[in-house]
Formats: sequence, C-alpha cells, structure tokens
Amino acid sequence: MKLSDLTIESVKEFISGDNQLTPGLSGPNILKLFNQVGFKDVYKYQDGGMPNKLSRNQYVLEKLYEINGTKQMINLIEIVFDPRHFAKDNSKNINDAVEKINPLITQDGYRLEEIEGKYKIIGADLPEEVEVEIYFEEIQEHFKETHYIPNTELEFENFIEFFEEREKLLKSEFEKILLIKETSE
Repeated sequence: MKLSDLTIESVKEFISGDNQLTPGLSGPNILKLFNQVGFKDVYKYQDGGMPNKLSRNQYVLEKLYEINGTKQMINLIEIVFDPRHFAKDNSKNINDAVEKINPLITQDGYRLEEIEGKYKIIGADLPEEVEVEIYFEEIQEHFKETHYIPNTELEFENFIEFFEEREKLLKSEFEKILLIKETSE
C-alpha cells in the first residue's frame, strides 16, 4: 500500500490517536503497535522514551514512511481500525473514524471497507507475500553443467590448490610442446 506524502501526514494522527477519532496511544503503546508489524523498538523510560528522542507523532511519521509501499502499511491500518483496538476507548466510534480516513486514503486509490465485522483495506495492489527458498543443489548442478570443473565437490580451501595443480600441469604440457618443437627443428 503506497500512500502519498500528503496522505501520510494526514494519517499519522489516526495512528497516534491525537485526532480524537481513534484511541489515544501513549509512547509505549505506539511502539507496541509498530512492533506488531515487524519493528523491534523499545521504550526507554530513562532515555527520553521514544527511540531517537522523537515525539510520538514524529516517530509515527518516520515509521509510516519506512513501511510505505509495503504490506506492513496495510497491516498497520487494519490493526488501528480493528474493533478490538477501539475497545481500548469506548468513547471512540470506529465508524466515525472510518468516515474521516476514507476520503484521505481514497486519494491514493484505497478505502477501508467492513467485511465480516472487520475493516479491510480495499484497493491494495501488493502481491501476496512470496516465500523464497534457495536451492543450493540446483544451483550447483547448473554450475556443473555450464562450467568445466572436474571435481566441484572440492572444498573452498582446496579450490586454490586445485588451480595451482592445473597451472603446474599446463606448464608441464607447455614445456613438452617446446621440447618437441626444439627437437623437430
């Protein structure tokens, strides 16, 4: 989910709760929220609280820019607009908050829509998460097929020794050729 800079600036207070439409979050709770989408920040009570001594909204803004264009942005907004999040403050109405954020995110092609009791981002154009596995054996086999190396099972430490032996062999063969050439003249 990729949001414009203007939208990110407008959305930050929905995350912190400073717009009075969503539950207000303390510094530690903002960190817990962002840690749910992959961050590992810690609130340090003796050292200014928020990482890098940022204000709550500065921290939110910094993190929103970091996750912009990723699935983490979708996850974050869906957590903030989850009915369980609104259960933290019964004076806040989730439907009112959705009515206020939708015109903002609609500018970037998204909207929150209620589906089976939960609000979901619609218009999210990110592919599903792709799991990548590296198959060393397949890569090694491809390398064997495309490169001439008599014994690819050599350990890396022995690899240099292999080439030194090849060099000696080539020098020996070259000397034989020179010897044959000299004796034939």
